[in-house]
Amino acid sequence: MIDYNLEWNQLNEKEILMKVSLRAPVILWSVQSLMIRKDRPLNDFESKLLRALAKEYGALKVEKVNSEAKSNIELVHLFKIGLA
Repeated sequence: MIDYNLEWNQLNEKEILMKVSLRAPVILWSVQSLMIRKDRPLNDFESKLLRALAKEYGALKVEKVNSEAKSNIELVHLFKIGLA
């Protein structure tokens, strides 16, 4: 089971800001390792999947704004999605 949260805000009529938060246990080891190294997530497979799904459902542009380990059990991705 994946513990996640999905939020979005309409920036204007052509753009949405989407925030995806993933929580342990699915990402526990990865996030703890990144936080110890004070590193940004590079193994963002869930981010790549979300970008592909957004494009499949009609997004013209999907830009990853940021990925950050928020705590030792939470990973957050922000995307800006361009609509038709």
